[in-house]
Amino acid sequence: MAWTTETNGLNTARYATAQGGGSTDSICITGFDDSSTRLNTAETWNGNAWTQETATLNTDRIDQGGGGNSSDAIGFA
Repeated sequence: MAWTTETNGLNTARYATAQGGGSTDSICITGFDDSSTRLNTAETWNGNAWTQETATLNTDRIDQGGGGNSSDAIGFA
């Protein structure tokens, strides 16, 4: 597998996230946006594009661990 140029970034730039998955089925959960606002949202990756999910976490969180994929994920402190 070779590195490729990234063409489809997250819909909301974020850092200090939890994430899980692989190259065709991933999730990015919570974190901070570029103005340092805590996020309680998630985005999923299907191998081609990121999708902002409509469901949200009850509480915004940062610096979590994460695992799983977009259909079966966990975030933990």
